[in-house]
Amino acid sequence: MTDEALVIKRAQEGDLKAFEELVVKYKKLVYNMCFRMLKDRYDAEDGTQEAFIKIYRGLRAYNGRSKFSTWALKITSNMCIDLIRKRKIQTVPIEDYNIKDDSSPEKHFIDSETKKDINKAVNELPEKYRTVIIYYHFMNLSYAEISDILGEPMSIVKNRIYRARLMLKNKFSERKGGYYELRGSV
Repeated sequence: MTDEALVIKRAQEGDLKAFEELVVKYKKLVYNMCFRMLKDRYDAEDGTQEAFIKIYRGLRAYNGRSKFSTWALKITSNMCIDLIRKRKIQTVPIEDYNIKDDSSPEKHFIDSETKKDINKAVNELPEKYRTVIIYYHFMNLSYAEISDILGEPMSIVKNRIYRARLMLKNKFSERKGGYYELRGSV
């Protein structure tokens, strides 16, 4: 049994110190998921707390068939989707999108506009496509991890990512006569 498996087992048995170890280890991952989906620092902080409450309450149901991080992200993702539906917010931030920075003010402005364009295009995607784009391109999760989180076959995940890329490509072709490359281009 790995060290993490022992910590999880202790937490499942009610050891709060063990659960605290899990919170410390995964709080950044959970916060990043909340921030990307909720688009607001304060909402992400609240969402992170709520996600860990749900993780704690569901801890006894964790069976170890998937990685703990995947299981925790699935709970976090579902909680964020519920919050978005309740608030009818359809946004996804892209502040962390890596665009090379150089010293030119013009280049900085263009990069800023590029971020806005990408953010707008991703926000316009239907939820099932937007979610897989966030997971794959911004959270850098594998197809298998996304499949586990969504509870969908990997073929569905791959298909949704492919279709989402086509939608983004079409949006940028219409707007600018081109599109921005995403990892694993269409």
